[in-house]
Amino acid sequence: ARRLMAAHASSRRVLEIQFEGESGFGTGVTQNFYSCVANELQRAAADTTAVGADGAKRPPVWLGAAGGDGGATALAGAGATGGLFPRPVRDAGAPEALRDDFFALGQLMAKACLDRFCVPLPLSAAFLALVRGDPVGTWGLPPPGATGGVVSAYAALCRDAAGGPRATMAAQDALAAPAPGTEFAARYLHLSYEMSVADFLDALGEPTFVCPVTGVALCAGGDKRPLTVAELPEFVRLVMQFWFRDGVSAQVHAFRDGLQSVFPIEPLLAFDAVELRALLCGRLEIEWEESELQRHILPSGGLTRDAPAYRLLIEELLAMPHAERAHFLNFVTACPHLPPAGLEMLEIEVAPQRAGLNTPTSQTCGNKLYLPAYRTIEELRQGLHVAFANAEYGGLHENTN
Repeated sequence: ARRLMAAHASSRRVLEIQFEGESGFGTGVTQNFYSCVANELQRAAADTTAVGADGAKRPPVWLGAAGGDGGATALAGAGATGGLFPRPVRDAGAPEALRDDFFALGQLMAKACLDRFCVPLPLSAAFLALVRGDPVGTWGLPPPGATGGVVSAYAALCRDAAGGPRATMAAQDALAAPAPGTEFAARYLHLSYEMSVADFLDALGEPTFVCPVTGVALCAGGDKRPLTVAELPEFVRLVMQFWFRDGVSAQVHAFRDGLQSVFPIEPLLAFDAVELRALLCGRLEIEWEESELQRHILPSGGLTRDAPAYRLLIEELLAMPHAERAHFLNFVTACPHLPPAGLEMLEIEVAPQRAGLNTPTSQTCGNKLYLPAYRTIEELRQGLHVAFANAEYGGLHENTN
């Protein structure tokens, strides 16, 4: 993918992909290429055994919105705080390979955007705010329970101590030292037990001014400087300086340079960070109503809106949890995210499945679903489950009719 972008990203002609050994081509196949690249990037992000060209162990590229360090799991519908954020590195310590990674990603996303595709990588809005040149405050910190989420709990505690409301994405929070006896564990970390902030810090052993994710000292002598309740506001400020400025500037600038190698970045600056994520990555939140499904899930080939299978499909799409909706979109359109304008940009066609096949198949090149004549919701649900599972391994994904 990187070599392909290096050769074609600057071209104003639409890039069309055809996979070796397959006859299918068209917009669905090309979108599938971008989706496959996004999947591989997420797998690589979660791989803690990766090594570089020199044989040395490579640290994770991303901080996941949930899970362990480097995990690539995004929080569905997490708004501004969900998604992947670059793992911060020491000042001037970003290796050339890391810069190359982010340049290539920016180039890939810009080319996809230029050709009206998306790369469904769940980037965080905080990262894209930095790409835009916007400051990121405590709103960009990972939530409690995520990697580094204890910092957002400290920030919320200090914000409450300052007596001010939470700031918007365009402003900074006021922070003040809390009282040592303030309850912290249950209220701010959402744990099942109560513990004061002073007792929590004591339970950590001898906490110091180091990054809770990477262990990097946040200031000169930070690994020797005790972290006390009185110094929590300063600790939060230094973490944000490392995470949102010093530790990610190389990645942010490389990504931005990759975008600009395809087209000028100025038109993208008209969008805020959440809108920019939808434009480049698709909408992470998959929401729809029955009227919208009726307008944009279109029966064809003799199938009517009154057909039991069609009505069951609409019913199931409304009942599906977020993860299943993503599987459905990926199965039919080759992309697990909605486009920026939603279903109206897809116009999914549903036709009867050919005789003898009891499992749905699809043609992603035309956003077309072939649906057996199911009579019960259980049959439909089971059929979709089998189709989604097989699609992960390349089967049942392209009908050859």
